[in-house]
Amino acid sequence: MDLTPIVIITIPIVFPLLTGLGFDHYAVVIILLFMGALGSITPPIGMSVFVVASAANVDPVEVYRGILPFFLVQLAIVVLIIFFPSIASWLPNLFVQ
Repeated sequence: MDLTPIVIITIPIVFPLLTGLGFDHYAVVIILLFMGALGSITPPIGMSVFVVASAANVDPVEVYRGILPFFLVQLAIVVLIIFFPSIASWLPNLFVQ
């Protein structure tokens, strides 16, 4: 599934639930978007990987090897935002002041 339907389906349900539990608004949105993007490149579906593999005429395993560093960095960012949600709201709060 593409990211747009995922956002349309999950945001109205998950966003009020998580913000009601005290999570930062910016952190919730960033985590949901990052996890949706990670979902588009991970098995079992991994549509983006198969599109790139067929367009470049290479094996999907090669594409997975190429995206692994970027995947790990993006996953680390999500983990950081989960444990330190103030990272997500730092820049918007800077503009408000």
